[in-house]
Amino acid sequence: GEVVSKTDKEIVLDLEAKSEGILSSNQITPDQLNTVKLGDKVTAYVVSPENEFGQVILSLNPQQPMQATQKGRIWEKFIEAQDKKSHLKGKIIDINKGGLIVEIQHSRGFLPSSQIGFDLLNKITEENSDLIGLDILVTVSEVDQKGNRLIFNQKIISDDILKNIKKLKDGQKFTGKIMAILP
Repeated sequence: GEVVSKTDKEIVLDLEAKSEGILSSNQITPDQLNTVKLGDKVTAYVVSPENEFGQVILSLNPQQPMQATQKGRIWEKFIEAQDKKSHLKGKIIDINKGGLIVEIQHSRGFLPSSQIGFDLLNKITEENSDLIGLDILVTVSEVDQKGNRLIFNQKIISDDILKNIKKLKDGQKFTGKIMAILP
């Protein structure tokens, strides 16, 4: 494909198909990223025929593309994490008006703004560019392998918080810190 866009996070290739191909920073070395120019022709291998945005995920490494069984195991890991309500460590790779794109184990998922924890939500309103590359903890709230959808959540209510909430009585007063102002 022909390089049509390049950032410090990814290279976008025109594959002369219905969608573009993406070489993300975890699929290329910094040297490869620095030497590729707009208009260059690049040979790459398909890792995934379509991500949640309809793009083809590519790799320069012929060993990188996963077999269907490997892909299935990754989906199984996300399903297991969802069932166990496990925390997963991911990296913010993009920000859009609806939320964050988070990458875990070379799989991209979406963290909707409504599911972002207060600490991170405050950082989003301050300066978005500082968040790219930030490691965060999430849980899995939706896994749809057929639809290629992976939705994360950061608003986890712990048992301790629930116990304290149940102790609240009408009319009680508290002092607290405003964490966010939302519409």
